[in-house]
Amino acid sequence: MGTKICTFQDYELYYEGNSYQRDFYAIQDREVITRAPTQDALEKKLKGMNKQGFKRIPIMEIHRPYYNDSYTIAFGEVTSLNRDDKEVWVSFSGKRSKSGLGYCPYHEKTEANIAIARQIIAKRKEVSRIEMEIDELRKSMEKPINKAYFGIPEKNY
Repeated sequence: MGTKICTFQDYELYYEGNSYQRDFYAIQDREVITRAPTQDALEKKLKGMNKQGFKRIPIMEIHRPYYNDSYTIAFGEVTSLNRDDKEVWVSFSGKRSKSGLGYCPYHEKTEANIAIARQIIAKRKEVSRIEMEIDELRKSMEKPINKAYFGIPEKNY
């Protein structure tokens, strides 16, 4: 972490640099909000962000936990927008993260979108069931080409 310069409009401003590169950045709630090559440019960006008067947007995403194949609908909100970086800050269950707008898996929370998400989740369940059937069919095939086929014993460690 760099050297704290000052506090500006509820942001902590920091500087990191050497003879080749300078980096000024603003932190709020322990997250880097935006960066600029000079302190003046950084303060100008922050003033612009505050003037936008951003209204939070309720959002949803189809969420898949890492530990299983079940999908759910997660609800959150876009809490702010950084037009310079083309990124949004989102909050789900009180956890904030930054997301680029190039690939953003979120959609506005509407009744129509919730209905579509439920259809997607139902289709995902069908796909999982079919993939399990395919795996069982594959396992039932005879004479797989593996070590046992060639009489090579498995190593027991």
